[in-house]
Amino acid sequence: MTDRPDFIVSGDEARLFPILAETSKEKRVASIFLAVMTQIPALAEELLSTVGIRVGKRTRVRAFTEVVLKE
Repeated sequence: MTDRPDFIVSGDEARLFPILAETSKEKRVASIFLAVMTQIPALAEELLSTVGIRVGKRTRVRAFTEVVLKE
């Protein structure tokens, strides 16, 4: 697992093949979707631009599931 940003207390990195129970379908889909965004920069750029977030050539998208923030 990679290092989490300082503002995240706990959370798992999004996975293309999530290790969650079959009953957690929403969490599984969210993990897959977020993992795909981290691997396909053009998709992340297109989706994030719709909410006003600019993605440049040096931008690295990281995604986590079940995140707990410090504050």
